[in-house]
Amino acid sequence: MTLLESNQTLKAYDRLRAELLSCRLEPGDRINVSTYSQSLEVSPGAVREALSRLIAEGLVKSEQNRGFRAADLAIEDFVKVTEARTAIDSLCLRSSMESGDVEWESNLLAACHRMERRLEALDGSPAADDLFAEAHSAFHKALVAGCQNEWLLWMHDLLYAQAARYRQLCMPVAQDKPRLHAFQGEFITTVLARDGDRAIALLQDYYGSARDIVIDALKQSGQLKLVSDARA
Repeated sequence: MTLLESNQTLKAYDRLRAELLSCRLEPGDRINVSTYSQSLEVSPGAVREALSRLIAEGLVKSEQNRGFRAADLAIEDFVKVTEARTAIDSLCLRSSMESGDVEWESNLLAACHRMERRLEALDGSPAADDLFAEAHSAFHKALVAGCQNEWLLWMHDLLYAQAARYRQLCMPVAQDKPRLHAFQGEFITTVLARDGDRAIALLQDYYGSARDIVIDALKQSGQLKLVSDARA
C-alpha cells in the first residue's frame, strides 16, 4: 500500500468510525462505498479497506451480495459488552495506577478538566456533542495510559467504541450530567490517591448504573431488537 493509499484509507476510516460511534450511521443502515468515495474524494478501494477494519472491530457487517451495513445493536449484546468492559478496564486501571508517573497524573487531570468544560458547554447541538465525545474518549485513554499491557489497551479501545454506540443512541449526554458530576470528583481523587480497590469499585458501580440506564432507554426507544433482559 502506497502512502497515498494509506492516507486515503485512514481518512475513510476516521470518517466512517466517527459516524458509527455518533450513530449518524444508525444500526442497520446501509453503507454505500461509492457515496463515501465521492464525498471524501478517496478511492473505492480505500473505503472498502476502511470498512474491513471496522468489520474487525465489530462496528460494520458485510453481507454477501448486499454490501455493508452498520452493525445492529441488541440489549443482550450490550450486557455482554458491559461485562467485558468492566473486567478489562478494571485491569487496565489497576495497572495504570501502579505504573503511572507524575506526567500520567498531569495528563489525567488535564483530560478530566477538558471533559468537564465540554460537559458544561453542551447545548444540544451536534457540534457540542461531538466535542464532548472527543473529550470523553480522551479522558478514558488518559485514565489507562499508564497500563503496560498493549493487549489490554487494545481491548479497552474496542469495548469503549462498542459501548459508545449504545450510549449515543439512547442517552443524550446532557441528561446524564448529574450522574457524571457526582462520579467524577470522588473517582479522580481516589485514582490519584492510588487507592486501587476503591477506584475499581467506583468504576464498576458506574458502569453498572450506566448499563441499567441504557437498557431502560433502549426498551423505551423502540429502535432495537430486544433479545433478552439479562437483569431478570
